[in-house]
Amino acid sequence: LAKGRENPGLPGNTISSGSQGANKNLAFVNNQTVCYPCGSYILFLDIKTKKTRAVQCQSGQVGAFAANASSQVVAFSDRKLNPLIHIYTFPDLSKLTELKGDVQLDYTLLAFSFRGPYLASYSSIPEFVLSVWNWKENILLCSKSQPGITGTSLSFNPMNWQQLCFVAESSVTIWRVERSKDEHHLTGHPVELPDDCGVVSPREELFFPPSRNDDPYYGPDLPVSAVAGLEGDEAETFVPRNCVKNSVHPTAHCWTATSEIYMGCKEGYVLVIDAEQYSVSVLQQKAPPGILIFYHIKGLQYEIKICAEISQPISSLIFSPDYTSLLLVTDQATSMACCPSSNSVAVGTQIGQICFLDVTKAEDPRVVHRTFLSKLPVLSLHYDQSGQFLIARATEGHIFILDARPSKLFQVLGYIGNTLYLKSDILAQKHCQSYQGGGIRSMVFSLDGKFILVNGENDCALVCLKWKYARREIEMENLFHCYLQDLIKYECWDVMCVKGRAVKCFHVDCQVSNYPLKERSKEELETVKKVLQLKKTGTADLKVQIMIFCAQETNLEVDSETALSEEEGEKAAEVDDDGAPHCLSGSLSSQYGGDTSVLYHQCDLHTKEQKLNQIILLKDIIYKVKTAFNEEFDVVVQKKEQEIARVKERNLKIQEILEQLELQEEVWEPVLTDDEMPERALTVQDSEIKAEKYMTQEEKEQAELLARLEMERRLAATDDERLRALDDMMGGVLEIRREDILKMDIPPPSFISRPEDLWTEEEKKIFEEYEKNVKELNEEKEDYRQFLRNEWNKLEASIKETTQNFDEIVRKLFEKKVKSEMVVYQEELKIACLIYTLLLDEELDTREAGLHKFLTKKKKEKVGYHLEKNTKYILSVLFVCTRTPRTETLLNTANPYVTGSPEDYQGALSLLMKAMDELDSPEHRPSGLDQSVWERFCLARRNKRKTEELVKWKSLALSEMQACLQRRVDENEKMRSELENTFQELTWLKEEKMKLQQNLTVQFLLKQGQVELESTRIPDYSDAILIDRSVVEELNCSIAAQGEKKITAMVEFKDFSKGIIQLEWEHKKMKMQIQDLKEKARDIVILPISKDCQLFLTAHNYDTHITQHLAGMEESLGVMDKLHKKNVKSHQKKVRELKKYIRLKEQANYELSLQLKEMLVSVSERMHIFKAAGESNTRDISEKKTRQRYQEILKQKYLRNLIREQEKQLEILQSEVESWEPITPHITYKSEAR
Repeated sequence: LAKGRENPGLPGNTISSGSQGANKNLAFVNNQTVCYPCGSYILFLDIKTKKTRAVQCQSGQVGAFAANASSQVVAFSDRKLNPLIHIYTFPDLSKLTELKGDVQLDYTLLAFSFRGPYLASYSSIPEFVLSVWNWKENILLCSKSQPGITGTSLSFNPMNWQQLCFVAESSVTIWRVERSKDEHHLTGHPVELPDDCGVVSPREELFFPPSRNDDPYYGPDLPVSAVAGLEGDEAETFVPRNCVKNSVHPTAHCWTATSEIYMGCKEGYVLVIDAEQYSVSVLQQKAPPGILIFYHIKGLQYEIKICAEISQPISSLIFSPDYTSLLLVTDQATSMACCPSSNSVAVGTQIGQICFLDVTKAEDPRVVHRTFLSKLPVLSLHYDQSGQFLIARATEGHIFILDARPSKLFQVLGYIGNTLYLKSDILAQKHCQSYQGGGIRSMVFSLDGKFILVNGENDCALVCLKWKYARREIEMENLFHCYLQDLIKYECWDVMCVKGRAVKCFHVDCQVSNYPLKERSKEELETVKKVLQLKKTGTADLKVQIMIFCAQETNLEVDSETALSEEEGEKAAEVDDDGAPHCLSGSLSSQYGGDTSVLYHQCDLHTKEQKLNQIILLKDIIYKVKTAFNEEFDVVVQKKEQEIARVKERNLKIQEILEQLELQEEVWEPVLTDDEMPERALTVQDSEIKAEKYMTQEEKEQAELLARLEMERRLAATDDERLRALDDMMGGVLEIRREDILKMDIPPPSFISRPEDLWTEEEKKIFEEYEKNVKELNEEKEDYRQFLRNEWNKLEASIKETTQNFDEIVRKLFEKKVKSEMVVYQEELKIACLIYTLLLDEELDTREAGLHKFLTKKKKEKVGYHLEKNTKYILSVLFVCTRTPRTETLLNTANPYVTGSPEDYQGALSLLMKAMDELDSPEHRPSGLDQSVWERFCLARRNKRKTEELVKWKSLALSEMQACLQRRVDENEKMRSELENTFQELTWLKEEKMKLQQNLTVQFLLKQGQVELESTRIPDYSDAILIDRSVVEELNCSIAAQGEKKITAMVEFKDFSKGIIQLEWEHKKMKMQIQDLKEKARDIVILPISKDCQLFLTAHNYDTHITQHLAGMEESLGVMDKLHKKNVKSHQKKVRELKKYIRLKEQANYELSLQLKEMLVSVSERMHIFKAAGESNTRDISEKKTRQRYQEILKQKYLRNLIREQEKQLEILQSEVESWEPITPHITYKSEAR
């Protein structure tokens, strides 16, 4: 505890920030005395003299606690059944009174009013009742329950005792004590707090939502409370989890002189709450901890001043009654431990430091070292037995290990995570420290580890526990797991009449599972039987009613002999039901083992009983469909087991063949998987256990003995002389089998080791016979091997074929399973729709019941709030004194809440009489006035002031009653509006229930692609009706007939129109022909006549003339063809001659090229000779040679040019030969336009 400096100049509107909440267990009882509870005592500490006094609670531990400095009284509750509230005076410490209410367990909060004899209390579970007392007269004024709300703090408004602030963990409520003469009533007004981000959002009304979005398919839109099935007060206050916002957590609050509440939050926000408007605003965001801050409030503006920086988190701030001192409470030291090896003490702090103190001088300890571990508070410290190590535990499960020796400067050695202390702490908490005591604060083990010492959180009680080892807990945990295993096995396996299993294909990744089914109980079967009987009775009754109605309509008597018997009626019903299309039944259950004839028609499900019966019948159909599929499934499973047995049998033959062929081939062996044999999961094979089995010495000796006996038995079974002799002579068999041919070998003759030239003729014949026999044996072996291979291939092909056939069976079963699932889903969809309608009906009933309870509650409140109308008092003031005494006293104090005005009439009258005594003193008597007259005047004035004071207080009471009456009138008007809205909603609910009974959900079964929707949204069928198909078919037939008539009339009209159009077209055609003829006649007149035209016009036989002309042209063509062939032959002859000439020229050119090479060699030689002999001697020779060489070059040039020309001519001749073709004359005829 730290006492603040006296500061009488503090402003009235001053609040503090940075604290973690108000300390309810610390209060001033006067200006210099602080009181607080400790165990079963109330301690009174004089902060000046440091002396302590105590008051003991006779009934045990002290519960809630409060003090009033103005009246110097203390109130506290005891903790027992039916607790009491005790009120003591200070400094006498005598009991004034005891307050007894209806609380059963405990009081959690107490609060005195600043003025007046009023005390507020709040109880814990189960009542959660807020009560207001007049502690002087021991009267309970009023009370109100808040079920399930745990309060954290409670305070009166210092300026108005009729307002209280109630703070819970995450909510704030302003309570108003309304008074009408001697009647008191509590009304609560919750305050909407901002969320954890500091944002204030309006409250959403859930019980009476402002708008309703009704859906034609899903039904009416009801409040979430009706959907949750809640009624009464729970329905009005229910908030779904997704709508619950994380609000701030208020910790400390204070009132101002203007009736505002300033509140600090755990998240660091400072809020301002208007107690009249019940609104909240955020004053400051995230105030820093550990700093004493003063807010100077001036209207809507405020000024922040940092008064002091405290390095420790502040847990509580308390002003003295005269507001001259400030008491700070901090939580700096969190743990402490003494070192067993040195005179030192380790102290853990809230900010994560460990301070090491030297306590060699106990009266003067000093800090020798500080070690910072983390930002987390240090919860506990512990030294080992030798004092070498120090273990520190912080929050969030962190553990630090330090070297405890000062020579090592308390070095941090390591860090680990803490997982053990939580379990130990919880274990100890179960056996000690009550809930009211706050649970366990710390715990420590004894040096021998056999005991635990536990310290309480609030009452500081020490409890010693004997440690129990965890073997018993482990055994109980194993027992729990065994019980859970047995429970799961019973629920998922034992109670199943059909165990869940699967069947798989051999070669394809395809698996089909059956339907696990529980055996239906006797009650379920009886229920199904009862429903079927009800359906049967209802069907028969309906048929009789229909027959009676038909007879009445047709005025015919019902002949009993012609009436259908019960069996015939059932058959007719079956025919009708079977003949009905599947689209009306809404499923294909009748094709997969279900009997849909027992169901109600979907359009007849109006009552709740019919829907429940339909659900039972649908579940029965689903069970039968699953049972029918399971029967087929069991047949397939048996086939697979048989197939596996066949495959194993064939595999044995394959193994024998492979052994005979001496091949190492892997044989495919099908086995059943765990899904196909689920009972394997319930048994543990020895091969699944990887750990070595533990065996005692006796078990090991027994196992060795059994192994030795088994070995002796096997040796005795194999030691048989007859079998050994048979095996030596004939291979173990008495006759030679065909499969033994591969083991046969012909022994070679003995002379084969000698050289062949030494063999005799007889030996050579024997060797030839030996080779012949060996060859025949090898051929037989090869034939037998081929036979075995063929047999092997046949067996494998047979296995593959049979397994593939089985896979086809499983594939068909899979398709059947898909269809069965479809049918089950169809029926389950019906059930879901029916359950939805039942739930909607139940929600409507719940909403209706909730509204009725709401009406009943409001009617009771209306009766409770009823006030008489003749509560007004009409008073008149007769006269007014010219001189009014001053009754208010100005107090020289820093208390911002003191105004000097008394709380009740008697206090005001006493102050008035004191002032009147001063005015009635003789020094105020006018001179010359008779004493008797002065006395009468003083008495009259005193009576007048008494009357005025009484009128004043009655006027105040009247205004208070009028305000209360106005609030009641406003509440009455609000209640009347709420009642009207409630009656309107009740009417709407009845209409919706009636609509729900008539508006049925019918399931149709349609083919894929028959219904096409433009979007996935369900269309609006609000104006649609459901009628019988026959009506539509009749209407369609009449429409078709009318359509055929219309088509016939349209065809006749079309034919007639077609004739008109044809005549018009012919008329136009004839006009055009006339025009064409006129143009042709004009063309004939101006047409020029050629020789051909004249020939055509004059010749008598024009065709014969043309034929003769063509014959002459053909003759000329033949002559030209012969001439052409002759020319071609001559040209070809020339080409051959030219080719021969070209070859000769090429030969000559080749010879010339050879000569040229020789000449070049000779030229080069002569050049060397010329250079060697000199220029003078060789000049003549060179000139001659030059001229000769020049002539040769000219000749060669001429020959080359000649060759080129001949080649060009040859190419031209060849192109003419190749391109020449017989020319055929073409005759074209041109017809003249007529």
